[in-house]
Amino acid sequence: MSEHKPRSADVEVAEAYDGAGTTFDFYAQVFGRQSIDNRGMRIDSTVHYGSRFDNALWNGREIVYGDGDGRIFLRFTGSVDVIGHELTHGVTQYTAALGYSGQNGALNEHISDAFARWSSSGSLATPRGRRTGSSARSCSAPL
Repeated sequence: MSEHKPRSADVEVAEAYDGAGTTFDFYAQVFGRQSIDNRGMRIDSTVHYGSRFDNALWNGREIVYGDGDGRIFLRFTGSVDVIGHELTHGVTQYTAALGYSGQNGALNEHISDAFARWSSSGSLATPRGRRTGSSARSCSAPL
């Protein structure tokens, strides 16, 4: 699916497209960014990855979505939080080049959690840093 073309009848394709658009708009409106790399990079996604793949991920070029197992995990394209989280890994890749292990990995994950929450609901904090909601993850009361 792409701009100025008919919508896909595939629910996951449409959700991935819409969620990426919501996140793209958030970064443009709040930070004046032009996509992930701030140079207008096209946002690509692969949906229906693998068989019962229980995850979504940023692979350095695109977001990859599994459909889940239908029991514990449902489709990952249905959550703008997931989409915002994965696209923020892309922004981090182009701005801070943080790795995925140790303290760098922990910071990378935290940034993606926080920005996903903010981009999808606006409930974490405002651009001026005024707290308006709760944290995205709780170490004292994890799910």
